[in-house]
Amino acid sequence: SFSKDANELLLHPIERMIAKMETIKDNPLEAMRLGDLEYRREEVEQARKKDVLAKMSRLKRLLFQYQYMKVVKEPMETVLLEKTIIKLGGLLALGFGEAGAEIVGRFAGTSPGAGIRENALGTLVD
Repeated sequence: SFSKDANELLLHPIERMIAKMETIKDNPLEAMRLGDLEYRREEVEQARKKDVLAKMSRLKRLLFQYQYMKVVKEPMETVLLEKTIIKLGGLLALGFGEAGAEIVGRFAGTSPGAGIRENALGTLVD
């Protein structure tokens, strides 16, 4: 039905992206962990596919690869956006470092008007 498709293809991915943005806003270093989890998930998926192919006979493997080549599906835009959010968060965490991530986590989005309070007091870091 339409509502099921809308939920599955649009609303759930957007909710996941919002959750990831909230996580990164609260703790920018968490983006590095999210990137690692995403990488591990893709690695496990590829390993599982290789295991399935290894267990097939040669004829089945050829047929499977032929079918897979015909129906190579492109990733949805929402998936690409999710991965981009994770990568950008990882780059921000890398650029800010631990001290900068703490500052961003403390001052980003603390007021309902959102944004960063640029006049907030900081702390001295050695």
